[in-house]
Amino acid sequence: MRTALALAARGLGRTWPNPAVGCVIVADGADGAPRPIGRGWTQPGGRPHAETEALARAVECVGEAGL
Repeated sequence: MRTALALAARGLGRTWPNPAVGCVIVADGADGAPRPIGRGWTQPGGRPHAETEALARAVECVGEAGL
């Protein structure tokens, strides 16, 4: 959650009309420990949304089938 809040802070004051949002997508690593596979924040002007950015990064990391 701290990571998502820190990501959201990157967009503060620049995402109107949308809120500043951070998103972290986590998957189990090979050792069973959680690891982030996608991160994003709402971009200037409110588009794209944090979730869209994080999903795109997750696909880059593990591929569509991995999600």
